[in-house]
Formats: sequence, structure tokens, C-alpha cells
Amino acid sequence: MTCSEVGKHLHEAAEAGSGSFSESIRKHLEGCAPCRALWDFLAREETDVPVSAALQAKITGSVLESLEPVAPLTNAWKLTLGFVLIFGLISGVFVAVSGLQGTADSSTLSFTALLGVIGVAVLLVSITLTREMSPGTPRLLTPARLFITLFTVIFIIIAFLFPWEIGDGVFAHSWHCLRSGLVFSIPAAVLILLLLRRGAVLSMSVAGAGAGLLAGLAGMTILHFGCTINSAPHVMIAHFGIANAGALLGFLLGRYLPYFSHRADSK
Repeated sequence: MTCSEVGKHLHEAAEAGSGSFSESIRKHLEGCAPCRALWDFLAREETDVPVSAALQAKITGSVLESLEPVAPLTNAWKLTLGFVLIFGLISGVFVAVSGLQGTADSSTLSFTALLGVIGVAVLLVSITLTREMSPGTPRLLTPARLFITLFTVIFIIIAFLFPWEIGDGVFAHSWHCLRSGLVFSIPAAVLILLLLRRGAVLSMSVAGAGAGLLAGLAGMTILHFGCTINSAPHVMIAHFGIANAGALLGFLLGRYLPYFSHRADSK
């Protein structure tokens, strides 16, 4: 018999509390030191090691000192509403400042369709962030599938409902809009992160990507109302680029920032 086969029998015997083996297994144990050591480990008896009162008191004191008061988790729907309100507040304030020039230079269908999808995306991303803050909450779609679906739908709407016109200086204008949209997204990102701190975040990568996407959607919405260039290349690069950049930056920060913080603390 091979060591793998014997090892399987040894584990089964240990679980059953039996020490009787077939002749072939006994012969294998006699000639195989690793398998014999494995059986000695599996068959060992658990023994209680006495702990002195001083050591017990030291352990208890150390645990008690590390305890901190924890506030109860806010209701899930209140958290979701909080994310939506942050998006609405930041978008509304900056739209009021930047104006509504974009509404006059785009068709009603393209403007309304993209705005509607952004609204649905904001709600779904807010729900996803809430579930990342609430351990044990069920979800219909994984965050990765949700993000891919949202990005695909937004891409299709821009590609099919906006005119494909490439004018002079399209890339220069796109870079200007992209920078402005990212600046608009910063206040939203700060408020979203503050709200995220009120929960027990399960995955920093997912939470970072969701927070960045939600903040990027706020910047995208502000440009959607205020930008006078509504060609598909410009909207794809500049407006939609803000949501993509926000999600990517948030994902990278959520994934690697705790790693560098841990390394710095360990030095």
C-alpha cells in the first residue's frame, strides 16, 4: 500500500477511535517511519495542561484591556439611504454650481437613458456597500458580477445612443472634463468612507471599489448635466472614465493600503 492510502486509513481509524489495522497496514507501519509518526500523532491523547492563577489573571487582564465599546450596526436600509443621499447631495450641489448646459445639447433619449442607468447603478452599488458592511447578509449577485454588468450596460448605452463624432481637440476637452469630474468626486469619496467606517467591512477591496465607483458616478452625473460635449468618444473617455477610474483607484487602495499599513506597524 502507498503512504497516501495508509494515511487515509489512519485518519479514519483516529476519528473512529480504533487502533486495529489490517495486516498490510501493520506491515507498512513497521517499515515506514513517516506513517508511524503520523499514527503516533493522530493517536495521542489530549491532556489538560494546568495554568497557574497568575498566568490566567495576566491573560484575562490583557483581553479585557483590548476590549473597546462597539456601537450597534445601523439598519441596512438606513445605510443604503445614507450612500444614496451622499451621492444626491454632492451631485446636486455641484450641478447647481456648474449649470445645466448638457441638457440642451443632447437628445432627450440619450440624456434620460444614461441618467436612469446611473440612478439604478447608484442604488445597486449602495446596496452592495451596505452588505459589505453587514456580515452574513445574503446577496443576489457577487460584487464582481454586479460591477461588470453595470459597466457593460453603461458602455452599451453610450455606444448606441450618443453620436460618434470626433471633433477637434476631443482629447484635450476629455482630459479637462476627466480632471474636473475627479475633483467633483473627492467630496463624495470622503463622505462615503466616513459612512463605511460605521460597519464591519468584510472585503476592503470590494468596499474600496464600490466607494470609488459611487464617487465616480457622482462626478459622471455632474458632467452629464454640465458638459456641452455629448459625443460618444468624449462621454466614453471623460464622463464614463471617471467611474472607471474611481472604481479602479478604490479597489487598489482597499487591497494594498492595509498591507502597507500592516508592514509599517510591524517594523
